[in-house]
Amino acid sequence: MEARGQIILAGHPTREETAVETRNFMTGRIDIKQKVACLALGLATFLAAMDLSAAETNETTRLISADLQQTKGPLDTMFKFCVGAGRANEGLRADWQRQLTYAHRELGFEYIRMHGLFTDDMGVYREDSNGNPQYNWQYIDELYDFLHSIGMKPFVELSFMSSAGVRAGESVTR
Repeated sequence: MEARGQIILAGHPTREETAVETRNFMTGRIDIKQKVACLALGLATFLAAMDLSAAETNETTRLISADLQQTKGPLDTMFKFCVGAGRANEGLRADWQRQLTYAHRELGFEYIRMHGLFTDDMGVYREDSNGNPQYNWQYIDELYDFLHSIGMKPFVELSFMSSAGVRAGESVTR
């Protein structure tokens, strides 16, 4: 066998031979006994690895069972009261509104809580060149109008404020 610039170790297939064997395996060009033996070896390796990983962590296997035919009491539906939604500006996105409309229809919660009503991305507060405050409620109006249109109510969280509303050296949370 000619090496053509590569070292061939006895008993080890070349890259080309390995590629041919893999292709033959994947395309079904080897007999069923070889496939079953390969799959059995893979399964045995997986199970051995699982056994070793459990032994290394000293975890105890626990069996949890439930009788789904038995009722212990009424379902607590507190989750239907209010849901959290992250930042208020996300509520201006059409995809977010479609998802909330669907979730509200399917789950029936009443209130939605979000933060960041007064952050820069909501555009509520800024100052003109003379330092006079200017307010713009457009995005909050659009968001709250949408919530009301699908039968939800905002759970108002007053947190965070625009960077223009914080004077040098002051804290946002004072």
